[in-house]
Amino acid sequence: METAQQLDEMNQQLDRSHKNLEVINSLLRLSLENLPLPQLLERTLDLLTSIPWIGLLSKGAVFLVQNPSDVLVLQAQKGLGKELLATCSRVPFGYCLCGLAASTRQIQFAADLDDRHQVHFEGMPRHGHYCVPILLNGRLLGVMNLYVKAGHQRHSMEEEFLCSVANTLAGIIARREAEEARLRSEREFNLLLKNVPALVFKGYADGAVDFFDERVKEMTGYAREIFESRKLKWSDLILEEDRNETRTQFIQALKGIKSYVREYRINSREEKILWIQERSQIVLNREGRIDYISGVLFDISRRKRGEEALKRSFEQLQKTLRGTVKALGSALEMRDPYTSGHQRRVAQLACAIARELGFSEDQIEGMGMIGFLHDIGKIAVPAEILAKPGRINPHEFSLIKMHAEAGFDILKEIDFPCPVAESIAQHHERLDGSGYPKGLSGSDILLQARILAVADVVEAMSSHRPYRPGLGIEKALEEVKDKKGSHFDPEVVEACVRLFAEKGFNFE
Repeated sequence: METAQQLDEMNQQLDRSHKNLEVINSLLRLSLENLPLPQLLERTLDLLTSIPWIGLLSKGAVFLVQNPSDVLVLQAQKGLGKELLATCSRVPFGYCLCGLAASTRQIQFAADLDDRHQVHFEGMPRHGHYCVPILLNGRLLGVMNLYVKAGHQRHSMEEEFLCSVANTLAGIIARREAEEARLRSEREFNLLLKNVPALVFKGYADGAVDFFDERVKEMTGYAREIFESRKLKWSDLILEEDRNETRTQFIQALKGIKSYVREYRINSREEKILWIQERSQIVLNREGRIDYISGVLFDISRRKRGEEALKRSFEQLQKTLRGTVKALGSALEMRDPYTSGHQRRVAQLACAIARELGFSEDQIEGMGMIGFLHDIGKIAVPAEILAKPGRINPHEFSLIKMHAEAGFDILKEIDFPCPVAESIAQHHERLDGSGYPKGLSGSDILLQARILAVADVVEAMSSHRPYRPGLGIEKALEEVKDKKGSHFDPEVVEACVRLFAEKGFNFE
């Protein structure tokens, strides 16, 4: 009799596990449908409240964390009355059961309306709750609020299942966030392309191109579809007498720092000769072979016409490049939504440190320009790496590390009133020579670069990243203090610490 009962219990448990797995699979299939996130969350509530063995009431809600990051915002609901919709549209962390689930990151269970249930209204029926935090690698994304009958008993099997649902939902939400960030980045980048006076391209060593913006037709007379279909290569347009030199410059770049600037002539469709300036970055794959080439093409024909005209045109090109660099600097944060505001905050702190060290107003203004543009070289980093929601692998990090030199190459021809390009090239160097890209040490590193290094680390550590929450100013200051003298300039570190500890500095 006991064996038959045990077998019956095992069969019931297997049946529940099978039905639970069906729910998870249904949720995963649902995530593949082209549904807005609130509608997907509503369908999730429908799935959960249809499970007979838990006995959930046909009532519930899903909240997501939004700015400010200590507030839950109602995203989807099932069966909530107007009183609850008005009261629970925004729930602070720590308030009521949902807020407690958010602040503790633990399931909150209530069999009835106990003291934790802070939301009340006249005529509210008795009921209980499972409030389940939605977590991804320790990061709180939201809370599921599910209703049970008053007197319902808490059960570990129910909680394990609801945690599995929450984990599945966390992955779906994170993928949706990443996809939305990617689409937003593409929209903003395409908007940037329309306002930058240059052609942005992605191509290959054989001269083929599979991405051009629409203005390639305006420049050359050829539609971009001709290039992207490989019917015409960009290298086919280069004048025969210029091809050897352009090939030599490419080979030299491949052997060196993988970025290059070259000037050559092309034939347009109307057989008009144009002078082109190309600024490109060679990107290698894991095997060290050429993956692709990304860069920008400027029409510099006017600069090449006559000695006097050349001087005037060159001055105009410098102004154009300055404007382009500023536009690209602003747009980098659009391409990398996870570090929005980083360059602006680094510039703010770098200027404050420079002022603390006694810089003149002109020098402080130059420091601000350095801070604002310090990550300009990330335009050479693929957008999918910048927007990746998880940790990057060593190969991807090696591509990101190239941004310091890429930034130098983009800016080195511009006649700034201070060493902008050089400072940007050196902002990941360290006093003991352990930095990159050249392993400079001590006084070989410009003071502006030493200031930028501290400001960059403090802002990055204190701010949120896709693979970890922000560590806070205190941790960031401890990091630079611990590495004072080895990695960071002691005088710069002390000035930075004074700003926060004594002078009330805060990021805006």
